[in-house]
Amino acid sequence: MASSPRNRPTPEEPLPDARPLGNRNRAAVYLLILVCALAYFNVLGNGFLNYDDHNERILKNPFLLTPWSWSHLATAFTQATAGYYDPVYVLSYVIDHRLWGWNPAGFHFDNLLLHTANSVLVFFLMLRLRGGYPLALVSSLLFAVHPIHVESVAWATSRKDVLSMFFALASFRVYLQGRSG
Repeated sequence: MASSPRNRPTPEEPLPDARPLGNRNRAAVYLLILVCALAYFNVLGNGFLNYDDHNERILKNPFLLTPWSWSHLATAFTQATAGYYDPVYVLSYVIDHRLWGWNPAGFHFDNLLLHTANSVLVFFLMLRLRGGYPLALVSSLLFAVHPIHVESVAWATSRKDVLSMFFALASFRVYLQGRSG
């Protein structure tokens, strides 16, 4: 293994910590799951808000009020809902509705699940960006509990935020993986 003057791997060599699930990485993932669950578990008792949740985003969403069919899929990708074109967001609500019915805890649980996945992605991105294990762990823990994420996790209609963050982080992770081999 060739090393730079500071004993750090060259860009062509993956960091040892960047392995998918070594023991330390597995422990970090479990810690992130625990921290996210403890920080946001109380959102599962939240109902739908009397604002956006009651308009066409969730409770009056035509995709949720009518029985699902494959034509809905085409419609979701060709028409706006509540003035917005966001088919992946709409389909995530369709999946929620199929899984949980109108139980708001299910919608909040999926936001929490996405936020937890985002926190784990931040951890692995920091490892890939050569931040080292301590920096990756601290960064991802700060990301997990930072107050700026409360609305995204606690408000059912803020699914767009955690969902877009998930795809942004995942695509950045794939980009870095492809770049370094």
